[in-house]
Amino acid sequence: MVRKRTSRSTTLSGFVLIECLCYLAIICVLMGVMFPCVVSMHKNVVQALAMQALILDTHAALDFIARDISHTDNAKKAWKRTEDELILHIGNQDIGWVKQQNNLVRISGMYKTADRSWTIREKSLVLEHVKQVAYQAHEKDGFIACVDIDIQVEQAHKPYAAHLAVCPRTAKVLI
Repeated sequence: MVRKRTSRSTTLSGFVLIECLCYLAIICVLMGVMFPCVVSMHKNVVQALAMQALILDTHAALDFIARDISHTDNAKKAWKRTEDELILHIGNQDIGWVKQQNNLVRISGMYKTADRSWTIREKSLVLEHVKQVAYQAHEKDGFIACVDIDIQVEQAHKPYAAHLAVCPRTAKVLI
């Protein structure tokens, strides 16, 4: 005996197709609403991570400067400071810290005070996005007692400033 096909199965498959299209439309609407939110959150996270990296780099640069200052003798003759750079005499070489084109650069070699020139052995980029660097040495009884260092950096119009005070040869770091 052969059964006839009923129209019920075609109605059922049409219903499934309409239901599938409704679910697809709902998913598209939800994705359209959620996508801008996800993109905005991702953008904020990337900016926060970039700022965090800049802060870590700034403090690493301050640590490098503090290390050089703490290895320097506190006698005034070991310190050669020009208008825009800090030059320290450590061992048998001079170490210079200078801001060049929005970068903080460490120079090691021999500095000739007479003609204000370097015989460079090594030049290292330490920090980028530097807006301003300021060094202030405090003297006491003809010796350098303490050095204040201020660094201002800026990335994507978000400024950050860090300050450090270091005493030479005593390796005391004051914040």
